[in-house]
Amino acid sequence: MSSTPSASSPQVLNGRIERELIRQVYGGWSQYIDGIPFAVLAVVLMSGLFHSLGHASLPRMAAWFVLQLAWSAGAVCLWRNYRRSESRTTLKVWHRQLCVLWFAHGIIWGLVVWTFWDPLRPVGQALICSMILGTMVGAFYTLAPCRIVFATNLVSLLVTSVVGFAFGGGALAAVQAILFPLFAGLIFSYGWQLSGKYRHAVLLRFENEDMAHALALAKSAAEEASRAKSQFLAHMSHELRTPLNAVIGFSEVIRDRVFGEGALDKYSEYAGDVVDSARHLLNLINGVLDLAKIEAGKMAFERSVFPIGDVLAECVRVVQARADEKSLALVFDDACGSAAVFADSTAMRQMVLNLLSNAIKFTAEGEVRLTARLENGVIAITVSDSGCGIPADMLPRLFSPFERADNSFAASQGGTGLGLALVRHLVEAHGGTCAVESTPGKGTVFRLHLPIVRAISRSVAA
Repeated sequence: MSSTPSASSPQVLNGRIERELIRQVYGGWSQYIDGIPFAVLAVVLMSGLFHSLGHASLPRMAAWFVLQLAWSAGAVCLWRNYRRSESRTTLKVWHRQLCVLWFAHGIIWGLVVWTFWDPLRPVGQALICSMILGTMVGAFYTLAPCRIVFATNLVSLLVTSVVGFAFGGGALAAVQAILFPLFAGLIFSYGWQLSGKYRHAVLLRFENEDMAHALALAKSAAEEASRAKSQFLAHMSHELRTPLNAVIGFSEVIRDRVFGEGALDKYSEYAGDVVDSARHLLNLINGVLDLAKIEAGKMAFERSVFPIGDVLAECVRVVQARADEKSLALVFDDACGSAAVFADSTAMRQMVLNLLSNAIKFTAEGEVRLTARLENGVIAITVSDSGCGIPADMLPRLFSPFERADNSFAASQGGTGLGLALVRHLVEAHGGTCAVESTPGKGTVFRLHLPIVRAISRSVAA
C-alpha cells in the first residue's frame, strides 16, 4: 500500500530543491540569445577581413551561424514552455530537456574549432581558444546549480573541441588537445563545489520560509488562544455570576426571614430556586471539566457493545416531557434494527440528549425528529427540528466552545454554549463525525455518523 510523503519529508524537500535549481538554470530568455553577438563577431573576424585572424570557408561559417541561431530560437521556445507549465511537468522531463538543450550548445561551440581553425594563423588560434574557454566559464556560472546539465554541456563541448584540435593541425592544436581536458576537469570540480553551495543556500531558504510559516501559524494560534481565553472568561463570568447571585439572594431572603415566620411556602419556593441555580452551576462546571478532559485526552470511557436503538429510545423518553410542555411532536424513527456500537453508553446518551434538548429549546412549534439509519457501514443519527434555524455565518464555528446561534430567539433561551462542543469531541473520540445544516426560519439538522460494530440479535444483547 503506497503512502503519500508528507510536505516535510526528505523526498518532498529534495524535490523542492531540485525544482528551484532547475528554475535558476532556466533563468531568463536573454541568456539564450547572448551567444548571437559573439557568433556574429566570430564570423566577421574570421571572414578574411583581418588577414592575421584567418579566412574561414563561407559555407562552414554560414552553417555554424545558422546552428547558433536555431539553438537560440529553440532555447527561447523551450524557456517559454517552461514558464507556462513549470508546475505541471515532472522534474525528470525538465532535466532531460535541459540536458539535450545544453548538450547541443556544447557541440555548437565545440564546432568553432572545425569551422575557424587555421594552423598557419596563431592569432586566430588564440582567439578560438579564448572563445571556447569563455564558453566553459559561462557554463560554469549558468549551469552549475544542476550538476548533470553542467556536466553534459562540458563533456559535449570538450569532446567536440578536442577532436577538432586533433584534426586541426599545428603544435598549438596538439597542446590544446592535452590542456583542455585538464582545464575542463578543473572547471568541473569548481562547478561541483558551487552546485553544493547553491543547494545548501536553497535548503536554508526553504528552512527559513518553513520556519517563518510555522511562526506565523504559532502566532495565529496564540492569538486565537488569547481570544478564546478572553471569550471563555467573559462567558464564564456571566454564566457563573447569574446563578451565584440567585443563590446568594434567595439564601439571604430565607436566612433573614424577609417575609416573616409564616411564609413557609414562599421560602420553600426560594429554596427550590437555590437548588435549581446550584444544579445549573454544577452542570456548567461539569461541562467545562468534561471538555477540558476530552481536549487533554484524559477523558476515561467505559466502552461496551450495545444496540444503539435502545439508547436512542431512552433519550426520547427522557425529553418527552419537555416536548409535551411546548406541544411539540417528538418523532423517533429507528431503522437500525439490532445494529450495535462499541462505545461509552453514557457518552452516547449525552450526545443525543444535548442535540434533542437544543432542538426542543429552539423550536417554538412543529416537530423534533430523531432518526437512525445504516449508511455505508456507519450508523447515521439525525436530529432535525422546525425551529428558528442558525445563520449561515455561525455554522463553521457552531461546535466551538461558548458559541451560540446569534439571533433573538436563541439569545432568549440562554445556555452556556458548551453542549455542541461536547458533542463534537465525544463523537470524534468514538471515531465518528458530526455535521450541521440549517436554514434560518425553517429549522436545523444535526447528523452524527458512528462506526458499526456488528448486527446482533436482541436476545444476545440481553
